Amino acid sequence: MGSCGDASLLVGHYLKAHGFAVTYVLGERGQRHDDWTSHAWLRVHGFIVDVTADQFPEVEQAVLVARESPWHDTFEVEDEHDGDFVIYDAATAMNLQRI
Repeated sequence: MGSCGDASLLVGHYLKAHGFAVTYVLGERGQRHDDWTSHAWLRVHGFIVDVTADQFPEVEQAVLVARESPWHDTFEVEDEHDGDFVIYDAATAMNLQRI
């Protein structure tokens, strides 16, 4: 739990290195002080690629790859950007590159 952003960026880096166009997506749902949660995943050539969706009890797949996902639709997209950790400052990129 709590590592969906970093995990997505690491997978995104790998996919970009192999020629794929990758977008990082950050979504939120719920109320800030009640049942709020955030989650991050990737969009790759029209597919949702989510390597950490199984942290949520309502998702059965360990890794979710799909063109559409009603579950992801429950999140309001708050941010989208290049799906690679190298977009961050040098210290963050260096830490993630070691993994």
